[in-house]
Amino acid sequence: MFNNLLGNLGKAQEKMKEIKDRLETIEVTGEVENVKVIANGNKVIKNIIINDAMMSASQKEELEELLVVAINRSLKNAENVYDAEMKSMAKELMPSMPGMF
Repeated sequence: MFNNLLGNLGKAQEKMKEIKDRLETIEVTGEVENVKVIANGNKVIKNIIINDAMMSASQKEELEELLVVAINRSLKNAENVYDAEMKSMAKELMPSMPGMF
């Protein structure tokens, strides 16, 4: 029974990796007025496009790059908090499995 459970866990991990790899190739966009944000299915911001009429070309390019980095950092920080909270909850729900989380 335990071996079967471990086998199923391995299959689930493989499937999760396949899904994560596929999500990396999916592109989604959000637009409002003169700004367009492009992300992948893994919630990583890939590009921010600001309409040229909003500012000079050099300012625009620098701002777009800084926004991508800042947004991805905030999303990573949010993911870390989420993971920590989920791990804490799992420990509370399954205290009899030390070292699992």
